[in-house]
Amino acid sequence: MSEAAYAKAIVYNWDDATERFEGALKAAISKSTQKERAKAKLQPRIQVQW
Repeated sequence: MSEAAYAKAIVYNWDDATERFEGALKAAISKSTQKERAKAKLQPRIQVQW
């Protein structure tokens, strides 16, 4: 491992990794939710009348 890679690796710890992972999950969920909302707006709503 190069000195630059080692220096970068020792800066982070498990808490940093957890925060980054949680942030990525939240971003993915938000993006997915936005796509679902957009898709729902495009779909026609069918009303059944009896």
